Amino acid sequence: MITISQKAKNLIQGNYLADLVSLMPDGSPHIAPVWYKYDGKHYLILTEPNTTKVRNINNDGRIAILVSTPSPPYAYVMVKGRGEISESNHSELLTELSIKYLGETEGKEYADKMLVSSEFVLITLVPNKIIEYFDSTIITQPNAIDN
Repeated sequence: MITISQKAKNLIQGNYLADLVSLMPDGSPHIAPVWYKYDGKHYLILTEPNTTKVRNINNDGRIAILVSTPSPPYAYVMVKGRGEISESNHSELLTELSIKYLGETEGKEYADKMLVSSEFVLITLVPNKIIEYFDSTIITQPNAIDN
């Protein structure tokens, strides 16, 4: 298991968007901002099933996310790993993410609306490398598998 510092935990448990990078069939990167949840081991991302990121992950599971602060002092956590797509009822996660990013009232309203109008799949990022940048210092956690 890859461990992360307390600073990294604080950053990734904040309300920052993550930039999700997946690989297009020609090998070029595709980047999309996403809501996510860190469950202490994996990074959980909900998306609609017919998105470019889902097609890319089904083709090549190598993905990465970058969570960063938008203003000084700049900091970031980059997580590389494999993306796994699963289908099931993710209503609780949708509600949790909506409240995290939109607030209690607006988040519940948004989740309720999306649950009846959209379908979702879960992208689970299983990390194999984490790079942290804080206070002008880069820390790279050992690789479990380097992809």
